[in-house]
Amino acid sequence: MQGRTSLIHPLSASQREQEIMTIVSSPPPVPADELPPRHSVGVEPVTLQLREHDRSLPATATLAVVERAEGCFATVCAHDARDLRGVSLEDMARSYANTYGATYVPAVTR
Repeated sequence: MQGRTSLIHPLSASQREQEIMTIVSSPPPVPADELPPRHSVGVEPVTLQLREHDRSLPATATLAVVERAEGCFATVCAHDARDLRGVSLEDMARSYANTYGATYVPAVTR
């Protein structure tokens, strides 16, 4: 039985140049340690963008415990405009992360 052979078509000079330019112009890959966690919970300042995602945030809220999936907003778990009975938002974020199996992201101070 005779095997089949694939036909190989060489690239023209312009096709080769186009392939090289595509590779060269591609952004470099992001190292894994610089990617956001796939699932995270952390304390974030309440911004206009966050308020657009969760319209139930009270006007007096300035910090919120936020859950994110692949870096995208998922939900607000808690905020500082309600009585937290002596529990810090950081502790709440750690607890939510532990409960949800997410990565805890420490608050960023600006």
